[in-house]
Amino acid sequence: MPHEYAILTAKTSEEFERFWSLCKPHLKAILDDPAAFSPAIPDDYTYFLDGEYLDAVKTLFERETDPLVPAFFCRDGEVIGFVSYVIYTSEDGKCFILEYNIDAAHRNQGLGKLLFELLCNHVSANGAKYFRLNCSNADNERFWRNLGFAKVDLSEEGKNPEYTRPIP
Repeated sequence: MPHEYAILTAKTSEEFERFWSLCKPHLKAILDDPAAFSPAIPDDYTYFLDGEYLDAVKTLFERETDPLVPAFFCRDGEVIGFVSYVIYTSEDGKCFILEYNIDAAHRNQGLGKLLFELLCNHVSANGAKYFRLNCSNADNERFWRNLGFAKVDLSEEGKNPEYTRPIP
């Protein structure tokens, strides 16, 4: 029997807190990654894990224009990952992906690609025209390149590379 996949957006503060409970360990793993393009410094841990980033994300979630959308990837009703993004409908339709994570137990099964295709449909129905995101390491970069993303030349030393892709 085929699985049913869905994207469920967090709309309430309780759903946002559930999203954050999944996101925080993901952020720590990125900071701890020895293969990261920009190795973490102690101030990064403080910013991302001790509340300042959470406050910034909550502010984006609560704003009226171009709010941050935290969402859960679900398979047969079970959460198997999450994504957060902002669609800049007040600008040119850019959909900036802040976080994208498939639970480790569900990786290397083609779900990252399948869920990205679901995300494409979801965000285009909400006004997105193209994606932008940052890559934190070579594996991350390879995943996004395989989905058709191309590097944007920002010419900023020490920054994680940024990638873009149109939404068909």
